[in-house]
Amino acid sequence: MRNKSLTKYKIGEVDINENKYNPKRLARLLAEKHPTARAVFFFVGRNDYIALSSNGHLNVREGREGLFKAWGLSEFGDFRPQTVFRELENELLKITVTNSAGNETHSFDSYNAFLDWLGY
Repeated sequence: MRNKSLTKYKIGEVDINENKYNPKRLARLLAEKHPTARAVFFFVGRNDYIALSSNGHLNVREGREGLFKAWGLSEFGDFRPQTVFRELENELLKITVTNSAGNETHSFDSYNAFLDWLGY
């Protein structure tokens, strides 16, 4: 039986590999590094933040409570999810990565430091 999720990645593999800002590519690298990890992107002057799970889910969370917020109603509503990291790279404040148990945390002050850690 064919694994549909692997097929899905293979179909778009060229696009995923060529763009260091592509959330699918980042999720794949994150999953290779830590299969249950989640990266959280904080931006200057924004209360909302972006969470990217190693399973490929990209969503917006609101404030300290971390409640889910619809992308279109968030502070990122004017950006496309596929390009938000490229467009807001200069506004990036911090990236944190934690595993599902929460006992391993990494923090990065730049997008390039995060990419280096991922092995991009």
